[in-house]
Amino acid sequence: MKQEVDSSPKMAVSFSCRPLCLLGSRLLWRQRAMTFQSRNAMSGLIHKDTHSASEPPSDPDQPVQMENPYHETPPRCPLCHFRVDYKNTQLLSQFVSPFTGRILSAEVTGLCKKKQKEVSKAIKRAQNAAFLPVIHKDPTFIHDPRILADKQTQ
Repeated sequence: MKQEVDSSPKMAVSFSCRPLCLLGSRLLWRQRAMTFQSRNAMSGLIHKDTHSASEPPSDPDQPVQMENPYHETPPRCPLCHFRVDYKNTQLLSQFVSPFTGRILSAEVTGLCKKKQKEVSKAIKRAQNAAFLPVIHKDPTFIHDPRILADKQTQ
């Protein structure tokens, strides 16, 4: 009796991953090790590779782990990486109201407390040095229909 030897390696794969609990909007998975066994028919040896399971099973009925789509990144101060100088009038004019000449608040500008204080000091210093104009318009002209009509036609 002659035995034929199959030269193709046989592979056995075991994988298990079960949902552990629901935490907020993220599903935690209990991960078990994934074991690959291959048997070479010629040598009869078994080779094992163990990998950690990082993906949930591809069963369409199982929940899919994903990031929260409604998570908003916290706002950052736009000037924290820049140096504020009283001679930089282009930068400072963005934090001054064009109608009244007043310094805009931190809620409007989105600056942190430290940079808001630096910007306020730089604006006052630039106005004292005549780099920035000190504008005080009469509030009755702010909503003047004739002025608004001229701006809309241009």
